[in-house]
Amino acid sequence: MDMEQKSYSGGEIIFSEGDDGDSAFLVASGAVEISMMSEKGKEVLGTIKQGQMFGEMALISDKPRSATAAAASDTICILVPQIVFDSELKGSSALMQSLVINLIGHIRSLMGQLDDARKVPDVIFHRPTDHKTYTRDD
Repeated sequence: MDMEQKSYSGGEIIFSEGDDGDSAFLVASGAVEISMMSEKGKEVLGTIKQGQMFGEMALISDKPRSATAAAASDTICILVPQIVFDSELKGSSALMQSLVINLIGHIRSLMGQLDDARKVPDVIFHRPTDHKTYTRDD
């Protein structure tokens, strides 16, 4: 099966956090910025450069995209559709299949833990007004 090439202009969104995923992407030229939204706003996780792949976790886990990908400059990507990915994975040994699936699961788990760690609980301070009463500081 032939894989499609797609061109993106600098700043163009390739996919957004929460989107369903049906393809991974191989950067043929240019660069792609990977980011997530947090309480602080947009947090850049990294930049994917020529020869690197991104978006593969959605193909393994059947979960929505965990981050947003945007072309950092004019970029050409080769799309790796689910059917090609599945065919390649099935053509590999059971050991490699298990390894890839487990690695993606671990990455997702770590990303969830990182997400939880970023959430700062609301803290309410109480100060004593005398030896029996506390006043809430808001």
